[in-house]
Amino acid sequence: MLATARLQLQHLPAHLTRASWPGQLTILEEALSHLDALDARWQETRAQLPEGTGPGSAAYVDALDEHHAECWSYLDD
Repeated sequence: MLATARLQLQHLPAHLTRASWPGQLTILEEALSHLDALDARWQETRAQLPEGTGPGSAAYVDALDEHHAECWSYLDD
């Protein structure tokens, strides 16, 4: 959706857009990139948890809480 918005923004007449929109798209694109990287790291972390450490276990919950904490600022964007 962000790529489509970026493309469509280039084709809109200037009087129908705001000067801040390109910068806002950049912020959202960077946030999405960080979230993708954090998701990849979470997948690695989850795969490295000891066998039998699944959802609901203390180690899993702690790792997931840490992952979520790292994601919040990007989700706020």
